[in-house]
Amino acid sequence: SHVHVFDAYNNQIKLSDGTNTTFGETSDIRFQADGQEVTEEKQNVANKILDYIKDKIKYFKDGNNIVVDAKEFANKLRELGFGDLRAMAWSKNFPIVIPQTNLRSLRNHPDYDAAKNKGDYKAAERVVKDIIKKDKINTILSGNKVVTIVPVLAEEGKGLNKLPLAYARELAKESNGEVAGISQTNVTSHTDSGAIERMFRTPNFNGEVIKGKKYLIVDYVVTSGSTVRALKEYIENNGGKVIGVSSLSNISSIHGGYSGNLAIKQDTIKKLREKFIIRQLNSLLLQYGIAEKYQDLTNAQAIYLLQFKDIDRLRDKFNDAGILSRLKRSGEEGRSEGETDRVREVSQENLRLLSTPQGDVYGFVHGGKMYLDPNKLTPDLVGEEFIHLQQQGLRLAAESGNKEAKRIVDAWDALTNDAAEAFMTDAQEDGISEDARELLNILGIPYKEMSSDVYKRQDSESDADYKLRLQDEMWAKAQKKEFAERAEKLSEEGKLSEIGRKVYEAVKDFFRFINESLGLYSPKQWKNLSLSEIIDRI
Repeated sequence: SHVHVFDAYNNQIKLSDGTNTTFGETSDIRFQADGQEVTEEKQNVANKILDYIKDKIKYFKDGNNIVVDAKEFANKLRELGFGDLRAMAWSKNFPIVIPQTNLRSLRNHPDYDAAKNKGDYKAAERVVKDIIKKDKINTILSGNKVVTIVPVLAEEGKGLNKLPLAYARELAKESNGEVAGISQTNVTSHTDSGAIERMFRTPNFNGEVIKGKKYLIVDYVVTSGSTVRALKEYIENNGGKVIGVSSLSNISSIHGGYSGNLAIKQDTIKKLREKFIIRQLNSLLLQYGIAEKYQDLTNAQAIYLLQFKDIDRLRDKFNDAGILSRLKRSGEEGRSEGETDRVREVSQENLRLLSTPQGDVYGFVHGGKMYLDPNKLTPDLVGEEFIHLQQQGLRLAAESGNKEAKRIVDAWDALTNDAAEAFMTDAQEDGISEDARELLNILGIPYKEMSSDVYKRQDSESDADYKLRLQDEMWAKAQKKEFAERAEKLSEEGKLSEIGRKVYEAVKDFFRFINESLGLYSPKQWKNLSLSEIIDRI
């Protein structure tokens, strides 16, 4: 159940042992982790974690409504219209792109048009020999004597571009290396495209990658870095190591302020975090298949996003660009109305994303099932998110007809209704009900926490889903031992409010349900335990 699913050529997936197998009608699916192989050890750990979840959360219907299988996970992503998931980890010391000249000089060469747009290889050789510089070649290779050069070979709409191949062969001579047989398999029409279009028209690649080998990617020009990002990802997912990127020319004045940095810079990250709510941004990038998290973007892509006033403007642009990109790929202009309807339908799906407080998405809930990314299923993740996994499991049990689970969920939702609505409407502290104020107080949630990322609305989150998530966040607070001890102390002092007592009893009722599911204690033992003791034992 643990596989890498790549942008398939010929509808294929690549197993962890390197072999291929048919994946059915899913040629536009991509599902993979962080470029790491799924080892036998990792596979065993994931299976043990799944067994643990099934054992500890019995209302997952013996595991039938919790999914960690990579195939099913990927199929569901495709069904929901998430597109191609592209995750790419940039190392902190990934070198800047080294160009040989500037774009104006390259375009002014008399053989440029024939080499770039007419498939004239001899013309491309003349261009390369005229503009490359020996000192820059030495810097590019950085002491790597034997390197495999990978040209970006893409069939553009205007013809075959021979410049990357000619440049690659020249560098291969200098490095005593060879030119890789990796080529792009789809037409993306990146030439003269804007930054947003490049994000959506992602290239696919095919060709042998030798595990452990060093690779240098070369192109005639690097703009936003989206093509290079996809090619680097392909190589490293197949076991190669990309040591750098070089281009014949730079393009510093357009496409989001490219300056040679492919890896997203710290000051760019700071600006993104200041401008957007990270949970919302990551959710948007994931929904449109651009990246799993904002750190996976190139620096130019991230700078482009900073041009938008807020997340709503960015989402509108993504929606328009996503529809346009799909239409251009299919060539079926008559489908625009239906395509628009499909995108709208996807955005309105009853989907609950599961993410950490840092905004990293590790799964989602949809159609009565919880889907967990098997490549992110670690003991630490489950430990940190166990309470939320319990809550989602209980809600699934309630939705599937378990009367006891529904009674507990309904009781908690009624208790937290006023406080959740206060968060949703950004109500002032003096404008919320007494019960809501007292609930937040006994849960230990300062009202000013309303402005934190945890309680902010996520992108594409409906009112109902946002309210449910807020109620679950409060529920998680109530399951902490700190709440139980605070409530028990107030009770001893005769100061426990009515809402506090109801919350205390509701949480105890919830743990009683778990106790009965797992058969941990007899009713007699349960009766004599305080909530703080119950939390300790469970």
